[in-house]
Amino acid sequence: MWLTNLKTYRKFLGNNKLYTLVTLLGFAISLMFVLLLSIYVKQELSVDKFHKNKDRIYLLAQDKQTAHFSNRAATLIKDNLPEIESYTRIVSRPVTIETETGKMNIQTLFADSAFFNMFSFDLLEGEPSKVLATKKTAVVTKSLAHKLFKDENPIGKFLNIDDSTAVAITGVMSDFPNNTKYLKVR
Repeated sequence: MWLTNLKTYRKFLGNNKLYTLVTLLGFAISLMFVLLLSIYVKQELSVDKFHKNKDRIYLLAQDKQTAHFSNRAATLIKDNLPEIESYTRIVSRPVTIETETGKMNIQTLFADSAFFNMFSFDLLEGEPSKVLATKKTAVVTKSLAHKLFKDENPIGKFLNIDDSTAVAITGVMSDFPNNTKYLKVR
């Protein structure tokens, strides 16, 4: 019985080519959107899930339209809320660095010394508790280290930032993964 119905439907589709084209095209487009939406949702749900303490990390952020937090806000919050174990302040901004071939504009991330203790980014060279322990030190990504120093070891070398500040490189980290949101250096 169902074989007869299938033959009849196939004959109907063969006789109505426009209907068949619209039906198949609509089904293909719908399936494409379902697959794209599934990939997008899967990627969004995986954002920052690689951090070891992901269930204990919270972000206190501000919009550009709101008032700025002062540098003392983090210390004040930690001192008044015993639930807070640690904090790190993070600021992202573009800077100009001098290289052998000229000047290069890069996006940087300024952070406190607790950055690598809180987040699970892969530190290839250097110790997490020591790389940002002193002022005017920097950790560079593997790709930036390769751009600036080729195959040389960048540890101990200096970067001139905005023609005024020299910082010592104390560590090298892996490039930021694609599924990190707030710390993505663009």
